[in-house]
Amino acid sequence: LVSADGYLGGKNGGRGCAFIAPTFCDGSFQASIEEKEEFCKKCSFYWELKSEHQEEFSARTFFMYLSNSENRKEKRMLVAIQ
Repeated sequence: LVSADGYLGGKNGGRGCAFIAPTFCDGSFQASIEEKEEFCKKCSFYWELKSEHQEEFSARTFFMYLSNSENRKEKRMLVAIQ
């Protein structure tokens, strides 16, 4: 996800993976954001980011980051999926 590049210092939205659906992670497909939430709460990377970035690691800040990016088309596509 190019518009999320740099979010919390990550590349291509990698540190915002918990807020992007649908995704394929660790051999499992999560189609909805609800499935994603349940899956991610079992992930050590999720808790590492939550610990490291605290309030900055949230869906709100992720979508704010996207809204401030140049590529608004990708943001609209993500919101439509949810």
